[in-house]
Amino acid sequence: MSNLKELLKNRYLDTVRSVKPATRYKIVVVDSTSVKLLSAACKMYDILEENVTLVENIEKKRQPFTNLEALYILTPSVESVFLLIQDLTNGGPGGKPGSMYAAAHVFFTHALDDMLVNKITSSKAAPLIQNLKELFVDMNVFESKVFTVSMPNAFYSIFGPSHAGMENDLTLVADRLVSFCSTIGENPIIRYHRPGAEPNSFNHTMVPSRLANILQQKMDEFCHVSKGAFPPKREGNPPRAVMYVLDRSVDLVAPLVHEFTYQAMANDLLPIEDGVKFLHEFASGSGETASKEVLLDESDTIWADIRHAHIAECSGKLIADFKKLVGENKAAASMNKTDASLGDMKRILADLPQFQELKAKYSVHISLAQECMNLFERQKLPMIGEVEQDMACRETPEGEYPKKLVERLLPLLDDSTISESNKLRLIMQYVLYKNGLRWEDRYRLQQHANLSAKDVECIENLELLHTRVNKSGNKGIKNIRMPKMGRKKVEDVPYELSRYTPEIKKILEAQANGTVNDAEFPYTREVRPSELNEQAKKTVQSLRSTKPSWQKSAQERSEAKPVTGGRLIVFVAGGITYSEMRSVYEVGQKYGRDVLIGSTHIITPKQFMHDLCRLRDGPPKEIPPPPPPPPKHNMPISPGVPHSAPGLAGHMENMHIHDGQHHAGGSKHKHGSSGGGGKHVFGLFGKKK
Repeated sequence: MSNLKELLKNRYLDTVRSVKPATRYKIVVVDSTSVKLLSAACKMYDILEENVTLVENIEKKRQPFTNLEALYILTPSVESVFLLIQDLTNGGPGGKPGSMYAAAHVFFTHALDDMLVNKITSSKAAPLIQNLKELFVDMNVFESKVFTVSMPNAFYSIFGPSHAGMENDLTLVADRLVSFCSTIGENPIIRYHRPGAEPNSFNHTMVPSRLANILQQKMDEFCHVSKGAFPPKREGNPPRAVMYVLDRSVDLVAPLVHEFTYQAMANDLLPIEDGVKFLHEFASGSGETASKEVLLDESDTIWADIRHAHIAECSGKLIADFKKLVGENKAAASMNKTDASLGDMKRILADLPQFQELKAKYSVHISLAQECMNLFERQKLPMIGEVEQDMACRETPEGEYPKKLVERLLPLLDDSTISESNKLRLIMQYVLYKNGLRWEDRYRLQQHANLSAKDVECIENLELLHTRVNKSGNKGIKNIRMPKMGRKKVEDVPYELSRYTPEIKKILEAQANGTVNDAEFPYTREVRPSELNEQAKKTVQSLRSTKPSWQKSAQERSEAKPVTGGRLIVFVAGGITYSEMRSVYEVGQKYGRDVLIGSTHIITPKQFMHDLCRLRDGPPKEIPPPPPPPPKHNMPISPGVPHSAPGLAGHMENMHIHDGQHHAGGSKHKHGSSGGGGKHVFGLFGKKK
């Protein structure tokens, strides 16, 4: 199974290792954009371990080191190329003409424009450049199976009324997808969403078709330039990957419906920055309230194990595991025993730091889970979730057609204790469920919810995402009832408030089962029958194995299945949700397939509605950062000096590289009645009997 984080990290480290100066040590130089890509893939420690003495920003004033060679990792921009040439021609000691470094090894994150290539090769800096290569690494990896191209504002060009800049954005997205394919070593079979085949469909988006064809053209060019070296041969000669190109209009319910798995729920309800940073408050040793920023990423094994678990099971598991941890470490008390040997004491002391670290992590997650449960009840999500699931699934838990939805909606919209954003989400989902409403019916709901003019605009902007909002007259298009066939059985869905399956998961499962509608998901190129046959191979699944991963035990979720068939990749222009991210792990675990997902960015319901509200206004203007402080001369790390030498901390801050040690430690947070083993919460989510 692919781990995108490890693949990208190794790509960077192999680049650093490839430069082997005679003096052994080297300097790494980055720019403001490439440093973000590098720091997302590697930690400072990883880079410094490769005989790197210093990491510097090319945009800042620096001290020349004419006895050391420099490895540049830059974005292919005019500014970075200009600064590179300046370094090697006018960067000598005292600002005199000459080179700042003994030699330069230059690596660009993506393809370099011919004009810039000529600019470099014809400059006086050319004799000093020993390597000039393109890495194709301009992508960000969020998780082992999740990546983004870091283009959140593409949402506005893709779905905005004027589509200003859309062609440029789609071209840039395609460039970064080439980098992704290069990193994983795949020239995928590309399919795209072509809606309109469904009855009464209002979706006629052309974005997936346009993006898929631009990507296909760029992949053809990339393979041609490689002269047979790409894609590389892989062990076992697996089938080609299949990549689905979609846009956000493929599923507008997923960004709006309340999710009750741990990661999705926490990011919906709590102030988590960038999906990973959370300010954890706890009681310090003196009894005062303290806070510390923690990272919710895959370096935290507890988070990685339970992030896809349903919150009802998550709470109980956390408390049970924490009690087990404390019980197993009672051996520490033996230090006070007179018969304890020095060997026993050494072993116990060696175990204590790890125990304290795990204890702190459990404190964080128990607090997070408990706060999610508190907000679940405080925001009346049991009642809201029940209506949402009936609309999203178009059926009740008993498999019947939902009735009297308006009568159930109105009390929620009238309730002053329910937030305006939750009322807005309910109305938007009802519009999607009804495939549009008459103006007077929608106005009535908006009045009950007391929505602001901006909220009303948010509802109306759904039409820009190719869905019907308004119906005219009494004979509007009727709501489509789902067929009786294929409905989920009772044992497959243990929680009535978690019945909705994202459309992306359905597409991936159809691909794994060989049942995709070719008219709705055509290919960009004609595919050989042999390749289709290889992709159709699948593992036979028991009907009872279709339960979501959060219904399974942690051991079941973590067990690796043998990989069968080629990789499955899905890319969504316009943002992906945490529920869709979870789906790729579930499909991969269920079918034994290597499944990856990517997007322009990752969205929460709050961000989705914010972007939707201002879709006609365009993206928010970025506020320029404050000017940097006066530069300080940086001293190099000479051979033999530890990497933790003074002065390096400043570079770590400039690099924004996480050192993986920011988890709360040693907190004495009082959990109180944090779930009572978690058994009491099952009923809140409508557990099946």
